[in-house]
Amino acid sequence: APATPTLTPSKSPTPTKTPTPSPTTVPGAWIKLKNASYYSSSGLTDNIPLVPVAYDGDDDTNPYFIIGADNGHGLVAVSSINLTAINPNAKPNGTDRSASGYKGIFSMTADSFKAYATARKEYRSISSLSSISADGIYLWAGESPPTIDDTNKNQFDGRKVVFISPGSITIKAAVFSPSGGSAAFVSPSIIFDKDTREADGIFIANEMTTGENSSQGLKVVGNIYVRDTFVNDRKWPNNNVPSLFMVFDQNKFLDLLPYLSTVGYEWKQTQ
Repeated sequence: APATPTLTPSKSPTPTKTPTPSPTTVPGAWIKLKNASYYSSSGLTDNIPLVPVAYDGDDDTNPYFIIGADNGHGLVAVSSINLTAINPNAKPNGTDRSASGYKGIFSMTADSFKAYATARKEYRSISSLSSISADGIYLWAGESPPTIDDTNKNQFDGRKVVFISPGSITIKAAVFSPSGGSAAFVSPSIIFDKDTREADGIFIANEMTTGENSSQGLKVVGNIYVRDTFVNDRKWPNNNVPSLFMVFDQNKFLDLLPYLSTVGYEWKQTQ
């Protein structure tokens, strides 16, 4: 489940945080993370079932909120935590490590990231996704909010792109997974269409919804940052399978590092 981050784009992103607020999730559905940490100033409640079923080959059947390398050592830091309402053996991670009473101070918003990027970085304003032709930062200037679907998703193939929209962004492609490329999306509102099965990238928003679907979960490979509201309306017919499975991918940060951060140099003159 996503969480609320303190994003500091002038520094290298911390590749183990998966921030968002406490998510709103349909009854019976639950969320699982891999190779990530979870930070939120709100409480965390997750309906981990008695007999978890793996989402796919990247998942396992442990009753943990976070799984992955080193037995799922990702930290859960929240104001309160409740994972055992259904399964008394459920844990935050393989080491049962968590920090309750956490109260973060979060200053980064989609608007502030946009202000930072446009003030400190080179960018290009576009009104058509067909204008994405090279690596870089793109600022949406179209009249209607952009939709990434199966007809235009190939514009991100082979490119490293940070895409910023002052309005909303809808991810509608059945599978959004840029071939040979990496993408980050920054917007006040990011909406995943109900028929989107997988989305690969870094998604930064004030508000985020996964789309209402009672027969298809959502897998995100990359990372999710949500400042205010996260609504997960995904649900499998079998509630033992996670409805949202978020797999952290640090390579997407490394690919986009020139656009998500600034580089500092230290030098001295020698005689």
